[in-house]
Amino acid sequence: MRHIIKKRLIIIVIWVLFSMNLLFAFNIGLAISLMESEKWIYLGSVIIPLLLILNYVYLDRIYNYLRHTLKEGAKLNETHKTRDKKNKPPVIQFRGKKYSFSTRALILFPVAIIIIALSMNQFLKKIEIIWLHELFAKHQVFFLNLIFSLGAQTSYMYNTWFVGISENVRVYINNGCTGLIAMSIFIAVIIFTPHSKNQKTKEDIIWRKTKAIIFSIFLIYFYNIFRAVIQFYLYSRGFAWSVVHDSLGMLSITIFTHVCIFLFCTKYLPEFYVSIYYSGKIIYKELRKERLAETFYYIKQTDQKGKYDWIRELLEREGMSLYLINKYDIDSRLIQFLKENNEKYTAKAIKNRLFNQQDRITEDLLEKMLQILANAEILLSEDFDGKIYYFF
Repeated sequence: MRHIIKKRLIIIVIWVLFSMNLLFAFNIGLAISLMESEKWIYLGSVIIPLLLILNYVYLDRIYNYLRHTLKEGAKLNETHKTRDKKNKPPVIQFRGKKYSFSTRALILFPVAIIIIALSMNQFLKKIEIIWLHELFAKHQVFFLNLIFSLGAQTSYMYNTWFVGISENVRVYINNGCTGLIAMSIFIAVIIFTPHSKNQKTKEDIIWRKTKAIIFSIFLIYFYNIFRAVIQFYLYSRGFAWSVVHDSLGMLSITIFTHVCIFLFCTKYLPEFYVSIYYSGKIIYKELRKERLAETFYYIKQTDQKGKYDWIRELLEREGMSLYLINKYDIDSRLIQFLKENNEKYTAKAIKNRLFNQQDRITEDLLEKMLQILANAEILLSEDFDGKIYYFF
């Protein structure tokens, strides 16, 4: 019975996804047939590739859904988990999921956003997207007449679309009205937001990014439609255009609305916040490494006999007996071992490699020492899969 329900759910999901795509394609085709702009052909050249990409996203979503439902991805996840454990990348847990990012993706994220934002700004200053202006103007007129019954009409002259109710009350549409720059920046941020290297966390990243992009485009577009409707209504009632369009208050409302839209879209993409925190954590660790290197360089230059005296004073203050530490020179051997190998080790691994012959030096003793040294920022530590790794 459960197997039959799962098969029916799969069929319903596939049908819904592809029905949405067909409905979207039908609406675009209908819109193209009704367009009056001379450059309406460019609408198809933009929408057709988007439909192909959307089909790929749907297929990817269906594949992940099938794999999750039929539990065929266990082997892949296990292999990836083994590889992650071997490489030991820094891991952050957020809302029950594990996140780790490649350095290349973290660097590409801000660089790509800056380049795309500047490029789109220059592009949209030089080229007007006429077919989008037509859609925007007609949607604006529709809502003006629906809400305020103004009898507004569109007009098209010299490759420019106008919205007006008379010769004296008329405004033209440009790229800035449609919110294209904001859409471009949002899309760039969403696309280049790094995804986690953890297989389970990233398995639906394409689907989540697609939802975030679709919501951001529609919300920005319809916000600008209703903003233009309100502005034109106030303008038709005698308010100065500079007040309703160019005022600081309108700019503040626009910025606040776009921030709210972005926060809503990042609900589907927590990687945006986690990657920023992850970058800060890596930078902080690198700075700490530099400081630790300077500290131990200074220790090296002092008298060899007393170079670890201050560390042993710290251990004694924390309640540790110095008998074994002094007898076997545990602290200096520990630090030297981690420093020379430049790897991450658990207390058990250090015990097996360094103190395997000394039964009195237990794993618990080493764990306690390492924790004290890590809390004092003499060593670095990292929690991974419930185990604490220490390194220098």
